[in-house]
Amino acid sequence: MPVKDVIRLIPLTRKKIKRSQYLEKGSLPVVDQGKKLIGGYTNNEALKITHSKPVIVFGDHTRKIKFIDFDFAAGADGIKVFEPLALFDPKLLFFFLQGVNVPNKGYSRHFQFLANSTIPVPPVNEQQRILNKLEFFFSCLDAGMTSINKVQSQLNYYRHALLKHAMEGTLTEEWRHSHAEARNQLNDSATEVLKRKLPTGWMWTKIGSIGQLISGQHILSKDYSFKSDGTQYLTGPSDFGKTNPIITKWTLHPKIFARKDDILITVKGSGVGKVNLLNLESVAIGRQIMAIRSQTIEPRFLFLYLQYANNELRKLSRGSTIPGIRREEILNFPIPVCSNDEQKTIIQKVEFHLSIIENQEKIASLILAEANNLRRSILSTALSGELTVNQ
Repeated sequence: MPVKDVIRLIPLTRKKIKRSQYLEKGSLPVVDQGKKLIGGYTNNEALKITHSKPVIVFGDHTRKIKFIDFDFAAGADGIKVFEPLALFDPKLLFFFLQGVNVPNKGYSRHFQFLANSTIPVPPVNEQQRILNKLEFFFSCLDAGMTSINKVQSQLNYYRHALLKHAMEGTLTEEWRHSHAEARNQLNDSATEVLKRKLPTGWMWTKIGSIGQLISGQHILSKDYSFKSDGTQYLTGPSDFGKTNPIITKWTLHPKIFARKDDILITVKGSGVGKVNLLNLESVAIGRQIMAIRSQTIEPRFLFLYLQYANNELRKLSRGSTIPGIRREEILNFPIPVCSNDEQKTIIQKVEFHLSIIENQEKIASLILAEANNLRRSILSTALSGELTVNQ
């Protein structure tokens, strides 16, 4: 039966609230089409959506489906609110709708595709048995996914702790005791610019003292393409991967080049402060990017430090509409310096431990992907009417 024939739309006229009016706390939660169940709050009780049974909220642009069994206000940006007719259990309909394949049409309206999709309508006495099975299976899946999410959070914590220990000298403390002769092998550029305590033999310097800072230049959109023709071209954070950039654009009119082992920093836009290490011989860079070309310290050491100090780097951004970091602020950004031998030791130790962490992250991601596939398989089985064969 078409979905539109088993639901009743709830009118939202003069009942919507704009995102700019959301509160962080309030008496009435706001439900919108975002990823989170609750997008914000309001104290305007006149916006309360009145309903006698649980309702379903559908994101007309995002295709997000939410089961709502509490009083709420509706977010203004493209949602549909509806409840099932008497022939359908609300929670079962919510589960069935998650199994409907609604095509992704970008930021177009999607409710029409959901409304015209067909779903089975089990007998009323069968619905509770199907629902009980679905809730049992999904509760097991959710418990497993919660555990994996905790593992991912712990791995992220370990990553930050590893960088912290490396960049504060803890990771190589024993190494320094057995390599006392290396403590004074510092570059002449090292100067005291901060008072934070550093290990013996370490000093503070500035980015401007250890190499060059290259500012990218804008290339007109007509002068680059997504075809692999010409020079590889990076425009901003959308081209940045976890560690190294991902090439999607090429140009026949390059202006400014970054070279292998340059540290790339996004200096404008929403991804301001994001850093990558260039692993390609040469690429053209746009105006949203600057490249640090280290001449006196190991590039990978500098990259690891900028990852560790990324929050401080991001705090340099100015402007609310288009945030940006000025060239002078990057040049004056402080970094710790130790001997080249210790830098290489830190790089080796950190990369060894990071490889273990990243391997575990991949395993966790694979498990979550399999869990999502299993969820879809269970929903498909339920929609085909096979879930209660062995009931």
